[in-house]
Amino acid sequence: MKFRKLLVMSACVACGLSLAACDGGKKDPSATDSQVPATKVSANVGLGYQASFNGTSQVDLTGAVVAFDQAGKVLDARIDVVQVKFAANDAKDALTMTNTNLNEDGTVQTKLELGKNYNMVQFGHSVAEVDVQIESFADWTAGKTIAEVKAAMDGTKLADGTLANCTINVHEFVAAIESAWTLKSADTVNVS
Repeated sequence: MKFRKLLVMSACVACGLSLAACDGGKKDPSATDSQVPATKVSANVGLGYQASFNGTSQVDLTGAVVAFDQAGKVLDARIDVVQVKFAANDAKDALTMTNTNLNEDGTVQTKLELGKNYNMVQFGHSVAEVDVQIESFADWTAGKTIAEVKAAMDGTKLADGTLANCTINVHEFVAAIESAWTLKSADTVNVS
């Protein structure tokens, strides 16, 4: 099993976030001279994680790449989850991976990669597929501090998740964002 995938995926997202956040001094070709240029904000970027073990059957590894402003508010967040299911092998009581989220090469697909194939709407009667809900939650966190995000929680979910188009458990996302804050880089980047 390749747990390195989460680290590689998170590093790629971090690079993508950094590149998307920096405009390299280029002017937006669609902007007119009468438009006010975007204000640059100094941000710290953090890569956070949360791992949870569900009894003896499942491990969820949640990664978050988050840009924070100097006041500690989320500017942008990207979250993904690798979920691995296990079963005991009758022969030697060893754990074996029985995950159905495997690519042809044997690597585990993340929840964002699975998208509609996660089948949350079909089997869970959910408001949206898992990838849509994860991205909706990440977008909802923009402009909020970790304390504000936590204050909106009701147990493991958002108190009013329908406002964020997110009714799934998000406590691990929140923990990953908090980890990103704790592990954020001391260096800042300019974002607009």
